[in-house]
Amino acid sequence: MKILFVQHMNAISGSELYLLQLLPELKKRGLDVEMLIAHKTDTGKNAPFVEQLTAQEVPVHVIYGHS
Repeated sequence: MKILFVQHMNAISGSELYLLQLLPELKKRGLDVEMLIAHKTDTGKNAPFVEQLTAQEVPVHVIYGHS
């Protein structure tokens, strides 16, 4: 099963901390999971989130948009 998680985020908070635990566990259980992050500006606050998921071999995609 393939699952894409989509999150609009500006920094790591509650739901992002949950995803940091959930996505690697789902991957261990054999699901094909990926993360899509949407945000208005790149402040760099999402970098730790992306790095942690990437280190656990969860693909992360980032898109930028003004609205």
